[in-house]
Amino acid sequence: FWKAAMPIELPKETRAQAIASLERWCREHMDEPIGNVAAGGLLGFFLEEIGPSIYDQAVADVQERLQARVAELDIEVHEDEFGYWRKFDARRKGPRMSNALQGDTGQGMTPRITVITLAVADLERSLAFYRDGLGLATSGITGTKYAIGACVFFQLEGGLKLALWPRTSLRADTGLADSPLGGGQVLIAHNVGSEDEVRQVLAQAEAAGGRLLKPAQPTFWGGYGGYFQDPDGHVWEVVFNPHLQALG
Repeated sequence: FWKAAMPIELPKETRAQAIASLERWCREHMDEPIGNVAAGGLLGFFLEEIGPSIYDQAVADVQERLQARVAELDIEVHEDEFGYWRKFDARRKGPRMSNALQGDTGQGMTPRITVITLAVADLERSLAFYRDGLGLATSGITGTKYAIGACVFFQLEGGLKLALWPRTSLRADTGLADSPLGGGQVLIAHNVGSEDEVRQVLAQAEAAGGRLLKPAQPTFWGGYGGYFQDPDGHVWEVVFNPHLQALG
């Protein structure tokens, strides 16, 4: 719907300094100087014509920084649910092997994964595959203010995030040598609630440009599933496992 434009008003002292700056710029760079009134009119034109673009970009930059901070906050304050008995059982089993390397603190690595990052060759292409093709929610590409910071985050259930990061940026940051993408050494599983959902998700991935590796079918262990690869070759398993909650 239509809304009235919000005028950009400068404080009196700021406006006076801006007009003086415009007058000096014209004296230094133009054949003929301009006076105070002309400089004031030029400033008004800039504020009305160009000011909204600068204002909108500033708002977008602040939104991006806030979204990044909210993502960090979610990681910092996230707590696992129903953890009492898990911790209770762990104490009954006795100290962990890693305690020998940690002194007497009794604290090991928290059993939690917060972000799974996939190295990709084309960030825009992979963003389209996961967002438009598979329907994962995201605010889009962020971190572009940094030389190797451009990336994408998808918010998954349970506080987990899926990230896409250019392979060149990953190499630059980690110092690792280049290697083929999606070699099949890592498998990401997407568990669903029925055999029908397995077929639906695999069809959705294939329609989005993914490569179907194994059509939906019964598994050797009594479940039902199939495999696909994303545009960079990362392997996903779509599976219905009726025994999932009893594992681990």
